Amino acid sequence: MQIVWFKRDLRIYDNEAFKNACDKGPIIPLYIFEEDLWKKSPLCMKHYTFLRQSLDDLNNDLEELGQKLIIEKNNSIEVFKKYKKKYNVHTVWSHQETWNYWVKKRNDKLSEWFDSNNIKWIEVVQNGVIRNLKSREGWSRKWHIRMNKDLFSAVTKLDRVCKKTYEIPSFKELGLKEEKNTNFILGGRKEGLKLLKSFLHDRGKNYSKDMSSPNTALLSCSKLSAHISFGNLSIKEIFQTANNRIEFLKNNSFIENKSWISSIRSFIKRLHWHCHFIQKLEDDPTIEFKNMHSLYDGLRNNEFNDKYFIAWKKGLTGFPFT
Repeated sequence: MQIVWFKRDLRIYDNEAFKNACDKGPIIPLYIFEEDLWKKSPLCMKHYTFLRQSLDDLNNDLEELGQKLIIEKNNSIEVFKKYKKKYNVHTVWSHQETWNYWVKKRNDKLSEWFDSNNIKWIEVVQNGVIRNLKSREGWSRKWHIRMNKDLFSAVTKLDRVCKKTYEIPSFKELGLKEEKNTNFILGGRKEGLKLLKSFLHDRGKNYSKDMSSPNTALLSCSKLSAHISFGNLSIKEIFQTANNRIEFLKNNSFIENKSWISSIRSFIKRLHWHCHFIQKLEDDPTIEFKNMHSLYDGLRNNEFNDKYFIAWKKGLTGFPFT
């Protein structure tokens, strides 16, 4: 039996791990709520709400194919122990994940456990980040090669191999506090596609100018950050959709569409930057909690002011945004 471990790739379209696994035989689609991750990361109700909506959407897509998404809440090794014993799992598919330091340490332990239990863990690339990169020379060219590769189509049918009820743990079970802030971006692939379409056809005409001001950015920016982070849409899919839109605009009254074309090109550059900066985290995961440049170590350590810091966090410093 194979497991497709969904993490930050919550979609069935242009998902290489999912497609390749399904081509080889029956699969169990799995998502794991790891309590330590929620406790030791800056995750809050906004993340939980968006994730829950995204998992609901993914589950609906999987259920239409024949197999519900399986949800577990436990340490990942314990979960895989359970499924190895019950289903004789021999292969686990997932995407290559660059997130926080906790995830890196978990992956190191899990890789050892898979090896010692004769389980093949196949991690596939899902963006422009390159593992074990020895030089940044040529990185941009490789990024563009990846972004122009064919998209992976979704499968048409899944065998039902696991009858576990689809149930997401409550936010309280994960140690989260309820928040009154209702300014949420809606999660799920369908919502992500709506935002992408409205950005490329309606909202994004002045993106290259409007993105720099808090007064105009709220409307003119793509609002796709969370959808990219949780993998409701792939970077490659967004890149190709944006480029297709540019080609359409160029072939239909180029002069009138110059603002649109300029803005979409600026947006594509930001997709490139997204992977560029995550590459830095992949190359050196310690920058999550250490200064990238040691010159800043110890700077202002004796001058830290809790009162000022809290005011800064809440936007109550009294200084205008400039």
